[in-house]
Amino acid sequence: MGRGGAGLGAGDRRVPPLAAIVPATLGGLGLLALWDPMPLAWFGVAGFHEAPFSSGGWRLLAHLCIGPVMLWGPIELALTYAYFRRRLHPAGVKHAAQGTH
Repeated sequence: MGRGGAGLGAGDRRVPPLAAIVPATLGGLGLLALWDPMPLAWFGVAGFHEAPFSSGGWRLLAHLCIGPVMLWGPIELALTYAYFRRRLHPAGVKHAAQGTH
């Protein structure tokens, strides 16, 4: 068992940063491609069309439910970038936080 008794199976070994960064970046880009064309469909831009709804209430509910999901890709990419900076450039992050180089 590793330090702290977590028992996650990794023991004391660290995961290589790129083993987390590459899949997270690809996942974030995939989420952008999947969800972020939705506003284009909502406004009929660039030939995108959304499914017809039986009433405005159903359309509003769909937009309210889908809207937060559109943030998933950008948030994933932002967190991946923060992890990248922290793991691959730790000295730069510390100096920036202290205001000196």
